[in-house]
Amino acid sequence: MIASSAVLAVEWIYVSPIIGSNSESFIILNALTLASSLGLRQYFIAKKYTRNKSSDRRVRGAILDSDLSRQYSEEGRKFLGRDLEIYRIFDQQLSKPSSPAFSIMGKTPRIFVSGSFFGELNSDERRALIVHEIGHYLHKDFSLTYLLTLLFVLSIGSFFITLTLTIFNGLNQLDIGLLLSFITASFTILFALKLHFLRQEYRADRIVVKVINDSSGIREVIKKSYSYTKLHRSDRQLKRMEKSLNRRLKHLES
Repeated sequence: MIASSAVLAVEWIYVSPIIGSNSESFIILNALTLASSLGLRQYFIAKKYTRNKSSDRRVRGAILDSDLSRQYSEEGRKFLGRDLEIYRIFDQQLSKPSSPAFSIMGKTPRIFVSGSFFGELNSDERRALIVHEIGHYLHKDFSLTYLLTLLFVLSIGSFFITLTLTIFNGLNQLDIGLLLSFITASFTILFALKLHFLRQEYRADRIVVKVINDSSGIREVIKKSYSYTKLHRSDRQLKRMEKSLNRRLKHLES
């Protein structure tokens, strides 16, 4: 943020006298600077918490489980060509658990599991869960989620920037076209993001069934995962979760 503020200050001192501080070009230039700085900030944060397990809010305090890492490293080498790192998370460190297990992007495959949830699984279910998370890492689901989210934020930001410019400078056909384009892009990206969330689970489930040649393990993991997260959700969220649960179970049957 310090660097982006410095760049904005330079733009204000040196660029604004040339193109005018109230011109559309100057406003757009400032908006692009802020968007780029936010994007770079998120990128470096993501790179940082792949190196330091305590630097991300979701995994602060996670403890590397060396025994589990060695136990499932064969699965990692089989699919990814490298060893796994499995971390345990204590539930009291999560303000609102959204998932009992997740993987993050980075050169080293890292899987984070809830200690209490993982302890309730039998050996077959544990393996199914680990293979499921390997599937997410294999298909770079985290990176695609980040990219789609960033594109959605940029499209929404572009819409409000254009709307602000039309308020000050008047509405014309070009502005109307831009506003409609940004609205369409935002809804399209949002739809793609929701579809990605659903598709990535289906794809990871299929990998489990293909590797283990049995769907019972991942089926029980899905049911127990729902029981784990429903304690922290509203009634409206629970209805959506139940629909997603039933879809995944039906998909496994097919």
